[in-house]
Amino acid sequence: MKTKTLLFAAALLIFAVSCNNPKPGSNTTPQTAKPATLADYDMVFMENGQLVFYHHATGERMPFTTETDSVVNAVYDSHNNLYYSVCRDYQLSLKGLKLDDPDPKPVELADWMLRIEDCMGFASFPIENLLINKAEDEVAIQSGMVYVNYSYGDYTMYNTRTHAVTKATKLSFDPETGDMEFFDIDFETKTPEGVDIDLFDDDEHGSLYYLGGSNGRVCLSDKLNYPSMFDVSPEELIDEDIYSEPLSLNPQGTMVLFVSSLPWGDYGLGSYNAATLDGSKQYALDADSFCPMPTWLKDGSLVFIRVEDGLFDIPAPTDLHLMILTPEGNIKELSPSPNYAVKPF
Repeated sequence: MKTKTLLFAAALLIFAVSCNNPKPGSNTTPQTAKPATLADYDMVFMENGQLVFYHHATGERMPFTTETDSVVNAVYDSHNNLYYSVCRDYQLSLKGLKLDDPDPKPVELADWMLRIEDCMGFASFPIENLLINKAEDEVAIQSGMVYVNYSYGDYTMYNTRTHAVTKATKLSFDPETGDMEFFDIDFETKTPEGVDIDLFDDDEHGSLYYLGGSNGRVCLSDKLNYPSMFDVSPEELIDEDIYSEPLSLNPQGTMVLFVSSLPWGDYGLGSYNAATLDGSKQYALDADSFCPMPTWLKDGSLVFIRVEDGLFDIPAPTDLHLMILTPEGNIKELSPSPNYAVKPF
């Protein structure tokens, strides 16, 4: 009787195992589909002059080898078009790519009538991304760095409907007299949705608080090490006012991007940081506020540029790394390239 019982139990075990093991060729674990077209990728970055499309859910990287010119910057519109600048013999031109085409081909759009050095930032900072206006009928590249405030003085704009190229000056500076003159130009860029500042508060110590939760006033920065961030001793920070400003929320509304800065002449010198609104997770991104503002992906991941050798020194291009902070709190490097564009959602 005991033997029969053991045999019966063994048979049940074999049956259970066979039911839980899928047959060859079957797949019981849901798999994230690989991108079918370039429109399905979340972002693109410029790596050694080549467009590389990146799909965050699968980690898929797709170098766009069809483009043979050296690519320096890019911007998406909301209709699966990518506009990007290329450099040939130091001269910049604009190209376009329809990302939802099964076999997309680069299209020549315009001559920017600029040399690449016209569009470099301070200390040969890598060329910044293109801009697109709210109506998505104009794409602009900035040129003529005004070093007095580290901003560009001129726009060159391509009209996507008429294909005309126009130029405008927004800021001029006379280095001999120190006079600056601002001009109105009709170009309002698409910007990420901001935050309701009434839901946040800060103090002179750089503490940022969230006021909109059920737990009342929640500190979002008490786990950050400001002396280490600013590379000073705690004593040196006692008499300094630190400013913290919320910039944007992730699409899920659970995490905020903010900048913490020290006054530096007429400008702030600071770092981008991020925190969950309950204050449980706080991240110093080691991303200088002189770098482009970090950008959210649809799943709540944050793409940003990390400065390798510390903040606030003039970085070489090789000191800048494209990083991503996942919703789980993992930070990983995507590329040594500091230039990228995120697809709108």
